[in-house]
Amino acid sequence: MAETLTIGKILVNNAIPEDMRDNSRVFSKQGAYDFFRQLAEKRPDEYAEILHKLNNVSRDAATAYGGAASISLKDLQIPPKMKAYREQIRQQLHAISQREDITTEQKNAAIVQLMSKEIPSLRKNLTEEVKAQGGAFGQQVGQGIRGNPVQLSQILFGDMLVADHKGKPVPIAGTHGYGEGVTPQEYWAGSYASRAGYISVQFATAKTGFLGKQLAMMAQQLAVTSDDCGADNLGIPVEGSNPEIIGSVLAAPAGGLPAGTVVEKKHLSLLRKDKPLVRSIITCLEKSGVCQKCAGKREKGEFPDIGEQIGINAGRLVSEPATQQLALSAKHSGGAVGVTDKDAEGFDEINQFVQIPQNFKGKSVLAPEDGVVRQIVEAPQGGHYLHVNQQQLYVPPGREISAKVGQKVEAGEMLTDGTPNPGEIAQLKGLGEGRVYFSNKFGEILRNNGIPSHKRNVEALARSFFDKVRITDFDGIGDNRYNEVVSYNALQSMYKPRKDAKTLSPNRLVGKYLETPSLHYTIGTRITDTVADDFKKRGITQITAHDNPPGFEPEIIRIMALPSADQDWKVNMAGFGIKKSFLENARTGSTSRNDSTSYIPKLMDPVRL
Repeated sequence: MAETLTIGKILVNNAIPEDMRDNSRVFSKQGAYDFFRQLAEKRPDEYAEILHKLNNVSRDAATAYGGAASISLKDLQIPPKMKAYREQIRQQLHAISQREDITTEQKNAAIVQLMSKEIPSLRKNLTEEVKAQGGAFGQQVGQGIRGNPVQLSQILFGDMLVADHKGKPVPIAGTHGYGEGVTPQEYWAGSYASRAGYISVQFATAKTGFLGKQLAMMAQQLAVTSDDCGADNLGIPVEGSNPEIIGSVLAAPAGGLPAGTVVEKKHLSLLRKDKPLVRSIITCLEKSGVCQKCAGKREKGEFPDIGEQIGINAGRLVSEPATQQLALSAKHSGGAVGVTDKDAEGFDEINQFVQIPQNFKGKSVLAPEDGVVRQIVEAPQGGHYLHVNQQQLYVPPGREISAKVGQKVEAGEMLTDGTPNPGEIAQLKGLGEGRVYFSNKFGEILRNNGIPSHKRNVEALARSFFDKVRITDFDGIGDNRYNEVVSYNALQSMYKPRKDAKTLSPNRLVGKYLETPSLHYTIGTRITDTVADDFKKRGITQITAHDNPPGFEPEIIRIMALPSADQDWKVNMAGFGIKKSFLENARTGSTSRNDSTSYIPKLMDPVRL
């Protein structure tokens, strides 16, 4: 189907170089970002001049046709479908308020539960309806130019549910938009939310700034150390139509392209129907750091230089937009509640995903081992008890159980809704699965909070986050002592399959433990039916496995404590808890190497000083 050539596209095309004209391009927030990034890369000397021409086009268009994008009274009218939906909500709220069989506290809880349940679909449907009407609000929010679904619902539909200064939902439902005027009750509830929003703005920059420092410290050893690590049958599966794979190197043939092909934009149509396996920072075989091929071509369209600190850059490229976006979100959301009070949101959602606290808010209950769901019973304190084999798991109130009695489950499988704790995924399914899950879910969390992040930057953080194992073999492994916490990547480079390991087809090794890395799975991964099927789909006919786990197990450490867990004492000194780290290093006789991929030992070199 031919693209429609509008007057606007002609004017824009006349202002930009011929080789960058694309009639299918949409200048949304992301589209504009991609265009100007490409312009800076391809035409750096002409960038200012072309920007001036585009500015003239936009100025003339705003002068001649600005009325089409201006706010009018019609834009403040709620779409008919959403107006009818709002009336249904009001009737349900009225019914709750009139109940005589429950207490005031129970009524408040019922109101919060109802509104929390309706918020996600309401904001999504309202945004779509307003966008379909073609008004100014629909264009601005739909294209990501200005505003967001939360603000749109506040203007047209109502606050729905707001939080007070302690983050607790106020049990007063807002069903009048600010465009039509709110009731005194809704205004009173909104005042709490406004205060909460103001407080959040004051702390947002400090919180995200501190998180950025922790991310940089976590990934400070991830430098480019070689051109090619020689990875074979190692990589992660990705959607072939995802433009973020441009610059990645194919780890296996796909779409008629051979392994080793650097994915370009023209290849996306060939890969669209596939889920190609691409080289990744997550699966690189380098002992420390990462190779150029696994890092892929990056922002400048070239492979990174040897020695480039891509880990620190990844932390910065995630934390800087997070600081800007979360501060703006706190300022403009007015304390609006997003999903439910049992799930983390905003900065708290991002921070807890990397700090992996014991009280992980909104956590999904996972199967602790392979087995069968034996029974599901109500718990006397509320919630349910779910039994897998002989283990009893507690499901708190508010979590929806997805598992059924008699269902077979694998270790790490989700049994309820919610967000799995990434640390539990790594411990139950292996470091490789933990890395891939973290990369996918953390990227999703960032996008849901309006924070742009490239897949490869998140992968760099995932590799650095899940890189520690604890030695469980009483005899140690190599130079590593029993109970010592060491780098998995370093251990992987020297690990040799045990003598009695078996090399067979994956389906014959179910229940065994992987002895060599393959696909994205790491050494020690327990081979389940799902893992065996994954190998089969990728054409891997033989793998090496052992009856028993290797002499180490994943050790998941929150990012704030990761520098202190490093084997290099100089790196410890740049982290947190310096006194404790110094005494422990003195006790164990820790050493430091100036040829480390971390920049810290070099900075502390007395010759340099």
